Amino acid sequence: MGRYILTDCSNVVLMWATNTAFGGQRTGHCLIVDNILVLLPWEQKETGYLRLEFHINQARLSAWKKTRYYCFSSDIRQTGVHQSLARHELEQLSPSGRSRPVSLEGACAYRLGRYKITADENKGIAWRTAGECDRIIGGDCMIESGILFLGPKEHEFEQGQRRLFYNELKLLPEWNATRAWGHQESLLMCENPEREGSAFDIWDGDRLKACMARYIPFLNGPEAQAKRGTRSTVR
Repeated sequence: MGRYILTDCSNVVLMWATNTAFGGQRTGHCLIVDNILVLLPWEQKETGYLRLEFHINQARLSAWKKTRYYCFSSDIRQTGVHQSLARHELEQLSPSGRSRPVSLEGACAYRLGRYKITADENKGIAWRTAGECDRIIGGDCMIESGILFLGPKEHEFEQGQRRLFYNELKLLPEWNATRAWGHQESLLMCENPEREGSAFDIWDGDRLKACMARYIPFLNGPEAQAKRGTRSTVR
């Protein structure tokens, strides 16, 4: 998968490895959170292959297909706390440990740090915050695998409303429909990681609506993930 070799031991131990300068290699653990492979920080640095040898070995392996996306654990933040999630907290987001999100009923607004998160009756979610030049900026959001992702800036609103925005933000209830959140640029495609494209690039309206219906429990909560197979090594 891109610059990584992944080793799966019957879905019990999942490891990543990548090549570093002068024939070095870094390795670490991974976690699967529904449809996202989360790469945890590297734990060991050791002697490996030269870059060309690493890529030759990598090219012989099958492609990773167990998840559609991947991201780094440092890019996933805990809701209500301005820090990344620890490993045990990420494990609680996995299919076996993820709790059911809080329902969003009708049009509503929430506070997520310096962001205002709004949800409408059509399952659309958007964000707003105070940007440069005293302008209010905003964009769309999506929920993938129980994690809220904020998309790129798409709108600019009235100028001179910064103080009013933050005064109103303080009065909103805290966002609690997901236990974790991040920015869209951190969510990358497994099939074509060299492109470094984000998930928002391939989300059409129908797919976005389907995901919203699944992960925002206007309908039912997400179903349990199917059990995964035996040991395999993939790229």
